[in-house]
Amino acid sequence: LIVPGFTLVDEMPIQPHGSVTMSTSGMLTIDWNGGAARLFVSTLDGRTVLELPITGQTEKIDTSHLAPGAYAVSISSERGTVGAVVVR
Repeated sequence: LIVPGFTLVDEMPIQPHGSVTMSTSGMLTIDWNGGAARLFVSTLDGRTVLELPITGQTEKIDTSHLAPGAYAVSISSERGTVGAVVVR
């Protein structure tokens, strides 16, 4: 599956601001140094299933309630939007 602008990875570097990691238990870890931002987790058909502010340098978000599958994770800040596809 190819989604323009996204890459399927276990850990996605988001240059120069950080990375996104999804554990097998469903813990989404965001390492972010790009300032205030919003995190969006969406199904590949575009439905947003999670939206949260990013306020710290490391955010750990439990996504174990989401059904197994691929999700688009994007982070939006005043510097722009970056993203990745992760598998839960």
